[in-house]
Amino acid sequence: MQSKEIPFQIKLVKDDKALVSLKEILDETPLIGLDIETAYWWDKTAERVSIIQIGVPSENNVDVWIIDCFSSLDLAPLQQILLNTNILKIIHNASFDVNKLRKLANIIVENVFDTMLAARRAKERSCSLAAMAMRHLGIELDKKHQRSNWATRPLSEEQLEYAAKDVVVALMLYKKVTDSGYSGEYSRQNRFNYHEERPVVTAFEQPVRNLCAPIPANEAASQALIKIVMQFPGRYTPQSLSHCLGRERGGLAGYIVDKAISKEAFIDYKEALTIVSELITKGYLVDRSYRLSVGQVELTKS
Repeated sequence: MQSKEIPFQIKLVKDDKALVSLKEILDETPLIGLDIETAYWWDKTAERVSIIQIGVPSENNVDVWIIDCFSSLDLAPLQQILLNTNILKIIHNASFDVNKLRKLANIIVENVFDTMLAARRAKERSCSLAAMAMRHLGIELDKKHQRSNWATRPLSEEQLEYAAKDVVVALMLYKKVTDSGYSGEYSRQNRFNYHEERPVVTAFEQPVRNLCAPIPANEAASQALIKIVMQFPGRYTPQSLSHCLGRERGGLAGYIVDKAISKEAFIDYKEALTIVSELITKGYLVDRSYRLSVGQVELTKS
């Protein structure tokens, strides 16, 4: 049965004043939706929380607050909210979001209901957000932006809408599964000591990869090339790396490219060399005497 999708409004949080105002609103809210998007997900040493989405439901609407973690925010007010056990946080696949927030932003989340966990406990198959949205709500989710470039600024309207809709659907699923008697209480795994201090990545660090420079247009190929250079620093010249995108690629480099753009796809040498050159220009790769390594650039707050 088709469910009517709940209207939502997107509100961006890009400064400390707006975040404090959001905390004041959330202090009076018993239930919120929570989701995150990460940038540089393919490189675990560079991965960062790009945005945090918080959905605040009302009777006929959801306000979705999108917190820009690349805006040098002090996230202390948000931490107070996410630690507040009087506020239930609705997350789909909480093991991902909760652990990423703890590892990458030093943020702990308490009192969580996981809609994916609830479905698994009820022995459902295909428990992704898209699968559950179709099965329970009759809503088809377009997930093409799931692996888009969340480091670019400004984020596109399509990215913001995608991010907001995930939170809205999670809230809708929560009502459906709880009405069906599902149990989705999530207990945080003790992967980290509760009081352990970890780096808070809310401002640009030095040195750090170029977090806000857009990745070149051919994103999948660019990501593959960066991964190859990470695996083999100093092995490739710009010219030899460009050949990794061609028809005759092989070995581990070829496997990495096959996974990124498919075995059948290839990029001609001239275009591939342009992609490599742009990666060097943007600071993702560094050309050291014609041998490439992964770039690290110092970014300062403007």
